[in-house]
Amino acid sequence: MKYFFIVFFTVISLYSEAQSGIKGFIKNKNNKPLAFATIYIKELKTGTITNEDGYFEYRLPAGEYNLNFQYMGYKPDNIKVNVKEAMLNLDIKLAEQSINLSEVNIVASAEDPAYSIMRKLVAMSKYHLLKVKSYKAKVYIKGFFKIDIPKIVYKAAKSEGIDTVEVNTSESFNEIEYEYPNTYRQTVISARSNQGDTISNEVYNYIQGSIYASSLMSPSVFGLYRFKLEGSFYDRGYEIHKIKITPRSKGPDTYSGYIYVIDKLWAIHSLNLDITQLGFKTHIEQIYAPVINNIWMPVSHHYDIKGKLFGVKINHIYYATVSDYSIVENPEINIRNFELIDERIENEIAKAKLEDKKQDFNITQNDSSISEINERKFTIKELKKVLKEAEKKEEKNREDSRLFSDYTLKFDSLAAKRSVEYWDSIRPVPLTEIEKKPGFLKKNDSINQARKQDTASGFAFLGNTFGNIFLGSNVRISNKFSFKYPSPLVHLNFNTVEGYNINLPLEIKYNADENNGFSILPTLRYGSSGQFYHNTVLKYEYRSGKYLQKNSISLEGGKYVSQFNPENPVVPFINSITSLFWVENYFKIYRKDFLAIVLKQNLNPYLLLNLKLEYSNREELFNTSNDTWVNKKGREYSPNTPFNIEKSNTSFGTSKAALIDVNLSYRPFIRFYRYNNKIRVSDDRTPIINLAYSAGLKDFLGSNTDFHRIEGSISHKINGIRRDLDIKVFGGTTFANSSDCFIDYKHFNGNSTLIQTRQTADGYFLLDYYKYSTSSDYLGAYSQLSFRKLLLTQNLWLNLLGIKEVITFNYLKTSNSPDYVEFGYGIDNIFRLFKIQAVTSFENGKYQMWGIRIGLSGLINIRD
Repeated sequence: MKYFFIVFFTVISLYSEAQSGIKGFIKNKNNKPLAFATIYIKELKTGTITNEDGYFEYRLPAGEYNLNFQYMGYKPDNIKVNVKEAMLNLDIKLAEQSINLSEVNIVASAEDPAYSIMRKLVAMSKYHLLKVKSYKAKVYIKGFFKIDIPKIVYKAAKSEGIDTVEVNTSESFNEIEYEYPNTYRQTVISARSNQGDTISNEVYNYIQGSIYASSLMSPSVFGLYRFKLEGSFYDRGYEIHKIKITPRSKGPDTYSGYIYVIDKLWAIHSLNLDITQLGFKTHIEQIYAPVINNIWMPVSHHYDIKGKLFGVKINHIYYATVSDYSIVENPEINIRNFELIDERIENEIAKAKLEDKKQDFNITQNDSSISEINERKFTIKELKKVLKEAEKKEEKNREDSRLFSDYTLKFDSLAAKRSVEYWDSIRPVPLTEIEKKPGFLKKNDSINQARKQDTASGFAFLGNTFGNIFLGSNVRISNKFSFKYPSPLVHLNFNTVEGYNINLPLEIKYNADENNGFSILPTLRYGSSGQFYHNTVLKYEYRSGKYLQKNSISLEGGKYVSQFNPENPVVPFINSITSLFWVENYFKIYRKDFLAIVLKQNLNPYLLLNLKLEYSNREELFNTSNDTWVNKKGREYSPNTPFNIEKSNTSFGTSKAALIDVNLSYRPFIRFYRYNNKIRVSDDRTPIINLAYSAGLKDFLGSNTDFHRIEGSISHKINGIRRDLDIKVFGGTTFANSSDCFIDYKHFNGNSTLIQTRQTADGYFLLDYYKYSTSSDYLGAYSQLSFRKLLLTQNLWLNLLGIKEVITFNYLKTSNSPDYVEFGYGIDNIFRLFKIQAVTSFENGKYQMWGIRIGLSGLINIRD
């Protein structure tokens, strides 16, 4: 009996200890709950937030704690509590923040003090980044994703059993590690969702970015925004300045709202900002807390994203708490008890400092450390110089400065299998009453189970034979083998040579490991006129070099059809529409029996070699079908011989060709990023310089082609604050040309249809596909200038929707053509998907024609 009581009281004591902590509501003076308010526990360097009902509950060991309660726009409340062996009830009432305007001394003709505060904050931003060498933390993140279907399809959706308001709730608990400047490691300890998709990298997307590395901390921020000091208040002994941020030119990708700055430290206290991107408005709230040695780190995040897409209302809400910080400071970066002087408005102090010879930073060429700058006065200019030297020193110590991001995502084996009891024990933010309903976060467990059963076998696709035959299938047979079978409906087209035809590309892939893989890609093609074609590609892909860049070597061969222009400017599906409905057949093809070897090899991180050796027997093809779906009204299809001003007769009969193509691509400012130890290339900031050589080798295995061509080009995308430029300039010459097969001419990417399929500056809008193809010299350029604000986009509503205006200029000149010029004006990002342009063309300055072109805004690519 004695042992029974011992065990009994031991269990009771352990249970009581496990239940000790704090709980309660945070409300304003009118008893309105404050959702997502922050509770920070000083002793533990951790905290939590309230749920949507303003309720909080956090388990703590017994002891004394200093608590800070904070909510944007309200006066922080600091209390000391003694937690015993039970949950301590706390009902917190926060008063609205009273801003002390008496200390704000603004002369009518003088600059607003906010500008000096922001200059000091911007100058110190690099210090705050350099100061934290590394940290570890725990992150709880919760998300809501709500889709509201428009009323116009309400009944149809209901009849199909579709929810007109779909809400997805997810939560995850993560451990993150950071190392300066760009290394993040995330481990998902647990995750779940009421829609079954429990695993994501939300932490990386929402927590990784630092405000100190954002555009708001750039020196150019003063040309983009206006600042106003609205007052100051005190929190935990620090004076906090409330700065209003207003864009000088309202529009997308600009911030508006408030940023709160800690005086003397010139660090972020909190922020409350809005930004509109692609028509979606994002509200951002972040609250910081002192963690160690005047280092303030974010402890709560709140993101609210709202917008419409094709009439569907979308609302995405995330909030996160960051706790258990463990920070390693950079010993080389330590400025204490200093006074920062803004020389723009504090000229006398700055001059006095320059005259004081004792003020010495001890910064030499051999010692760029700022580890002992204490009780000093120095100017913003001097601080920037010191930090720049410190940054250079850190850059030298980095493994590789070209690696701009290094992110690793791991999952605990039990991440998606945690019990309800586990979640209740670790969740820092309590569930709302709705979320406590049985099964709320297990709504789709049955769907999840069905999904797992469907993918349990590598040959599960055989269970739905009918659907897969028509809709295609992408099946992973094992960890190394996969099979891809596309929908034949997507590859069903019409042209005047083959009639109705179907193209069926297959793929069988074997991945030996992360860096090596082998693929077999057979393609079958059949036309209603009775032609059957086929080709096969045997490809070996491998990664090599310091950055494990992807290389490949392939053997290709078969009996197939090709467009005269090897860049395939005519999309088969669009040609099918123009042929069957408008009797306009732009698809000009020939047959070739060929064998080719293709090599793609990165010679170093910047230089890429593409080499192709091909031998082919080429044969001219003729129209066999005259079918249309409309009354032709005297219109006839054009023959399968392209029109060209340089060569009046492009018919060639048969031709044997031994061809060589060599292309060197140089990317001087290429960067890399690493994801889960896999390095990938990012060339969005570098110009691409190409040098190409192609030739036909006469008499080699009976080849009757004989030409040599050299081409050079440079292309670059420059993204600016107010406008973006996409440009490509190219030129070349053909020499030692004794053969005259039209296939071997230099062809240009023209377009004669309403649809413009190229999203970048890489083609003409009104140029006939083969009109100016040449066997001599040529010079051309494509350019596209996108404006965030020009004419129509002066309208704020259009601007906030992400609408851009585009001006296009294209040029082409060959030895036998006039000076061909295209000018265009267009509107981009319509419904976030489409672009429409009006284009005119000129030859030798004389107007030729105009046309409308509709394209995609880079989100979808239909070229296949």
